[in-house]
Amino acid sequence: MRFGGVLAGLALVLAIGSSPTEANAAPIRVGVVDVQAALQELRHYKQAKARLEKKKSKAETELASVRDTLKERESELKAKEAISAPGALAKDRQALLQDLQKFQQKVMASQQAFQQLEGKLTQQLLQRIQACTQQIAQARDLDFVFDTGNELDPNVLYFGEPLNLTATVVQKYRELFKDRPLDMK
Repeated sequence: MRFGGVLAGLALVLAIGSSPTEANAAPIRVGVVDVQAALQELRHYKQAKARLEKKKSKAETELASVRDTLKERESELKAKEAISAPGALAKDRQALLQDLQKFQQKVMASQQAFQQLEGKLTQQLLQRIQACTQQIAQARDLDFVFDTGNELDPNVLYFGEPLNLTATVVQKYRELFKDRPLDMK
């Protein structure tokens, strides 16, 4: 939820909380969680991030080797073309261009695969954080829990320290998902 959505949500909370028909109703109870800070505390997040970076590094090394081979082939072909008759090496030039195109496709496929895996891991973590937050909110009888957002684009402009559930969410996560690492497949 972004800033506008949070403002609309807060306006709704205020409207509901100040409804004249419910003058004796209990006050609206709200909490906040800094999801990014919570993620930084989680072993599963750190492990998944490290494994993902290791896989990326390996793939980049392999792709760099193929790229270097293609550059070397291109340099050799240019040297041969300089001393050959025009068009004599057209088949070699065409083969190189096809290999370059295949390489570019391989690079894009690799990037897409890593983006999908990263998205899958993020989704798993956010679902777990949401499950933890929901349990805590229900146990504390909270009506709403907002993500504080990052410093540059905050979702909540102010909250008192007692409302910050981040450490409690991290603790609940460790209880619920202690031995269940993220699926890296």
